Amino acid sequence: MQFIQNTKWLYLVIIAALAILVIYLYGLFSRPKPIIPVKIQYSTSERFVFKNLKYGKHPLNQYDLYLPSGRNSKTPIIVLIHGGAWVMGDKNDFMDEWAEEFCDDNVIVANMNYRLLDNGVNYTGMLQDIHELLFALKQNASTYGMPNDKYNLLGSSAGGHLALLYAYSVKNAYTIHSVISLAGPTNLNDEGFKKLAENGWGMQGLYKKLLGEEFVKDKKVVISASPIYHIKNIPTLIVHATDDDVVPFEQSKQLDDSLQCKKIKHRLFNLPNGKHSPFGLNNSFQGIVHQQIVKWVKGE
Repeated sequence: MQFIQNTKWLYLVIIAALAILVIYLYGLFSRPKPIIPVKIQYSTSERFVFKNLKYGKHPLNQYDLYLPSGRNSKTPIIVLIHGGAWVMGDKNDFMDEWAEEFCDDNVIVANMNYRLLDNGVNYTGMLQDIHELLFALKQNASTYGMPNDKYNLLGSSAGGHLALLYAYSVKNAYTIHSVISLAGPTNLNDEGFKKLAENGWGMQGLYKKLLGEEFVKDKKVVISASPIYHIKNIPTLIVHATDDDVVPFEQSKQLDDSLQCKKIKHRLFNLPNGKHSPFGLNNSFQGIVHQQIVKWVKGE
């Protein structure tokens, strides 16, 4: 009698266990399956333009990406860095039109905005923005069907200064294939240029904002912020009008002489006139400058 009672309890335990197992399996197989996101990859046979992509947390950390059709692992990438005396300017000023033209010539273009001095950063913050953008490009290379290295930095005026300084001085910089400066300042240690920038441009206190401290000739921070003191073996194309009254031509000539002494591949394309325009008087050299840059980044 005891045996039958024990067996009865055993059967009840087994039945309960089976019931729990059935309920568990039903819940497991009937619950909705998680949706696995499909990684988007944009066809390299099509042209795409993406506006205002984010690469950082600040509202100005945005860029436009231009992807030509037929791009491949050897298609050059140009990163456009606008000018504006480090306190103003925007990627849409004239860089967006130029980006379209480069894209037409089968060049990938990232046209960037970056934090300006009035946003509480100095030149080091701007270099960090360039670094963050290059990181974003590298991380998304497979998605957009583009190379993940060999970036060509192209900056105009203050953007030229930042392009040169990043290429030459930033430790652990991403692979820079070449740097292109359109009338970019190269030597902030020049007292004459400081006087011109603050008095001639009407921007008193500019240097203190840019450096993060007061200017003292030959001080470490001034040297650190001057591309000419950090030259690396990176091919450099310089475009500058000889009559520039905003950033003197001498700034680019000093860089040209230093690159020549170090036997680094470079070219100084001097415009006979045009003041501070990167394309000469009335944009008369725009087509030539454009062709020179395309040939430069393609190694032709």
